[in-house]
Amino acid sequence: MGKLYSKIVFFFLLVFIISCSKNNSGGIGSQNIVLNGCDSIKKNLITLNYKDSIRLSSCFILSHFDSLYLFPSNFVNKISTFAGNGAEISSGDGGQAIISSLFRPRYLIVDRRNGDILIQDQGAGIRKITSTGIITTVVKYGTNLGGAIGFTFDSVGNYYFTIQDVVNGSAIKKVSPTGVITKIAGDGYNFAYGGDGSSALNISLNLPDLILVDNSNNIIFYERGRGVLRKINSSGIISTINSTVIYYGTDLKYDTKTGDLYLSTTTSNPSETYQIWRIASDGTTTRIAGGRLNSYENGAKAIDTRIFCDAMILDDNGNIYFSDVQHHQIYKIFKSGIMYRIAGTGEKGFSGDGGNALSAILNWPFGIAIDKNGDLLFSDMMNNRIRKITLVK
Repeated sequence: MGKLYSKIVFFFLLVFIISCSKNNSGGIGSQNIVLNGCDSIKKNLITLNYKDSIRLSSCFILSHFDSLYLFPSNFVNKISTFAGNGAEISSGDGGQAIISSLFRPRYLIVDRRNGDILIQDQGAGIRKITSTGIITTVVKYGTNLGGAIGFTFDSVGNYYFTIQDVVNGSAIKKVSPTGVITKIAGDGYNFAYGGDGSSALNISLNLPDLILVDNSNNIIFYERGRGVLRKINSSGIISTINSTVIYYGTDLKYDTKTGDLYLSTTTSNPSETYQIWRIASDGTTTRIAGGRLNSYENGAKAIDTRIFCDAMILDDNGNIYFSDVQHHQIYKIFKSGIMYRIAGTGEKGFSGDGGNALSAILNWPFGIAIDKNGDLLFSDMMNNRIRKITLVK
């Protein structure tokens, strides 16, 4: 009976708001309206057509143009430090990550098999944080991995690195779980392009950068010098994925459910807008975020808005989170296409642990990942920390 009553109340609430929205020339439709019972909406995002401002006494709302976005009153994402004490040095292996030191951590990857967090520590190499919070260095940068830029790993624990080496030639290298390093792409030369259909070891690479491994254990990477995505299959044969040349890629992600790739890009002018592109398995490239019509605004459509996406991650529901280094903030793009700031005031510095992530101060948020609990991790790079945003579920 209680559930039926709640549904009836909620139904009449929706009818009331929608009926008000039809009056756009004055009267009640153009007034601020106070409504109770927002918690009956639970934790679902509701979109209603309404052109005026509405306040809900127990609700946090976003309003933009013709849409109203309602959120529950407990919609507060709390922020905390997950790893790093702020000192700019790589140390603390074998101890708790929370008291270790990191050197400008960059990209993050979560191992879905066991929940381990992999961090690109620019002073040491790849460091791992286990489910018990212990940090270790699993791959050390050195002579054979000099110039390492991007990194990823496969289902059996091999690590892959893109190498930009102007002396010995750009390459892609694999590090086995036992530490054996082998080259899997690159012939020792730079800046040439070609070789589709042949062994990846027999072709020259032009600044390989972002890299990942898909569900079929194909290695996919962004070749910055040519602005294209390329694939190395399990037999070592290389091919070009997309025919559209996209320059200045900033991050590359893979949707394990659909097989689509997501590439964030910018231009040679860092003040220009960034874009996020979806690349289907047939190579079709579609822009899904980044435009020139609007500046940042909660509730704006991502495809029309100037964004600055340095790194991104997809969640299991098709939403995208991205970091903005220039403005020291983190945003979410809902699957519906609207944007919402979830962390950072825009000021550069460090504060906010234990409180609302929207009020926290960040310093170059970069790599971003989602842990096994569905919470957001990001590298607060110039604060030499990994921070965690506990998302409202």
